[in-house]
Amino acid sequence: MSSLLAGFEANAQTVWPNAPAATFYRDCGLTGTAVPLYEGSYDIGYLNARGIGNDQLSSLNVVYGYKVTLYDGSNFSGDTRVYRSYQNCLVDDNFNDRTSAIKVERDDATFPAVLLYNGCNFGGTKTVGLGVGNYDFNAVSNSIGNDALSSLKVLPGYKVTLYYDAGYSGPSRVYTGDKDCLSHDAFDKVTSSLKIEKDPTYQNPPSWGWVRTEPIATFYQACGYDGVNYNYQSLSEGKYTASDLAYRGIGNNQLSSLKVASGYKVTLYDGDNFTGATFTATGDRSCLVDYNFNDLTSSLKVERDDAGFPAIRIYNDCYYGGSINQGLGVGDYDIDFFTDRSIGNDALSSIQILPGYQVTLYADAHFSGNALTFNGDNECLALYGFDKKTSSMKIRRLNTTARVAPEDIGTRMQVAVSPNPATDNLHLHIEGALTGEARILVTNLQGQVMIDVIRSLNEGANELSLERGALPAGMYIMQIVQGTNRISEKIVFN
Repeated sequence: MSSLLAGFEANAQTVWPNAPAATFYRDCGLTGTAVPLYEGSYDIGYLNARGIGNDQLSSLNVVYGYKVTLYDGSNFSGDTRVYRSYQNCLVDDNFNDRTSAIKVERDDATFPAVLLYNGCNFGGTKTVGLGVGNYDFNAVSNSIGNDALSSLKVLPGYKVTLYYDAGYSGPSRVYTGDKDCLSHDAFDKVTSSLKIEKDPTYQNPPSWGWVRTEPIATFYQACGYDGVNYNYQSLSEGKYTASDLAYRGIGNNQLSSLKVASGYKVTLYDGDNFTGATFTATGDRSCLVDYNFNDLTSSLKVERDDAGFPAIRIYNDCYYGGSINQGLGVGDYDIDFFTDRSIGNDALSSIQILPGYQVTLYADAHFSGNALTFNGDNECLALYGFDKKTSSMKIRRLNTTARVAPEDIGTRMQVAVSPNPATDNLHLHIEGALTGEARILVTNLQGQVMIDVIRSLNEGANELSLERGALPAGMYIMQIVQGTNRISEKIVFN
């Protein structure tokens, strides 16, 4: 059985996601440079950029419910240490100043995947967090209480099954999202045992702070966001066949109203497996009778709506800071947009980009002048010589994870770097360049040019070698510039 978090409400360290899960310190005793990190995997380049540095970690503090794995090799290799709590000095564990990569993950045994409340609307006098596991009569009695549960919150990626009787028997209800009052399902204050599991059908979304982790769309059996039996269920991004919906308690041809979060869309199908007539909603619909689609849904899709979904966020300071924090969807943004929205011309310093999207920044209005293309986060555009130089921008959804500049700026250049990290020279595989000379620049994190060479490129595939020379170990920015177009990659030398 998983650890029971009966004291969840009194544990000030326990957090719901989208808060830092661990803090890392350069010196023992939780002193020196402090860097908080969220769930995720952080290789040597990121650690250097955030100020932790390679082989410079001496202490850490881990939030209850998480675990941290330290690696003494880049790319998550070599000797490891795993910690689930405060570590005052890694000297004591023979791991001081040895860390080159870090993973921050949930610890299934203790992470509160589900919050239980003894009042409706996530209220009452008691709140309990539980991790993955089976909780029979005694465990339930010692936590939220037997026949006491009235509402619950379920993190995306998990499901909870409530049972009327002990021993996981009797009538049951399954939830993969929040439920504000179990009386809607005729299951208020009747739970005597329960199971919490990872949902095998869940499609994990990108782990970026502004992406909704709460359910995106909520579905109701009756008009007016009401119902009787299952009443409603909430779903995250994904595709749901008739059997998927039945698994979540949504009956075939029994959907009458729905709510859709901003930036998303829901497509309903009157046939299973996404076939037949369709109806698409980009906002709340109180009664599908009004749209001739009442009690007709057999499958559905919950997706991002490109026009409204914030695919990127822009900031006017490095490291995602400053007074500007603006989400933008797919589209073209000229200088008037930046000035009209009080973002400001030549104000952009860092950007966050969700996987599957690409941003091209232009130094001049009307998508002209020097251009820089990214399909991943950039914590400081100064590293690329482009800090506070953006006057227009294009955001596109990619059909591939390859680094490809948009066709409308005249190039389809792609580059693959290997090995990366490297101990000696780099091999560059470049495709889609224009015939002619290209400039290859390598700068350090202070913006100093360390390598500046000219190479000839041909249409089609190009194989080049870039000599390391006397470059010391560390992270660098490599740019390949041809005309007004350039593509950038982070490279690391061990």
